[in-house]
Amino acid sequence: MAKECINCGCKVGFISGEHFGGLLCDNCYNLFGGMALINLETENNPDKYIEAYEKIAETVDVKASSETVKERIKQEFYNYIDARYKRINVKGLGIKEYIQKEEAAKEREIKRVNYARSFNEFYEYDVVTIINEDHGTIDKDKMMEILSDHAKNGWRLHTMYSNELGKKALIILGFGTNSTACEDVLIFERRVADLDE
Repeated sequence: MAKECINCGCKVGFISGEHFGGLLCDNCYNLFGGMALINLETENNPDKYIEAYEKIAETVDVKASSETVKERIKQEFYNYIDARYKRINVKGLGIKEYIQKEEAAKEREIKRVNYARSFNEFYEYDVVTIINEDHGTIDKDKMMEILSDHAKNGWRLHTMYSNELGKKALIILGFGTNSTACEDVLIFERRVADLDE
């Protein structure tokens, strides 16, 4: 018995070709974006798989002949893409699992942001670096100037640390200097008004 395309009803076989075990004819497969799947395996990019699936799902929602076939067609495309996606995804997740994981991560970030916003306090930060003197000591005058300027503008020193850049050693005729080249990193913080205001 000849198979029929579940979307348009045309006979599926040698003339029209078949996809998903005779579920769709060539025309409907192409109509829903099946040709976009050809380059996916050569591109080896998981994000492209997700993008292709989302585009196909949108197209199926708009162009499928009836509500009853939409989910069936989307499921076949999903299974097809998912099988190929698993081949290149080192974490072993299918598209559905990957999307769920990404959505869960976004949900966690939204909760974190909402929690932070509940305090009605927002901060901005500024980072300043000061290169130490040639003999390795801090440039006290420059540091005082930076601290004073920032304090006048409402900044407070949040964190300070020293970042070692390298060693300096100079020996001439048995006499020399040995020091460590560093930069001091100053991180300033100040409270800002509510971003919604």
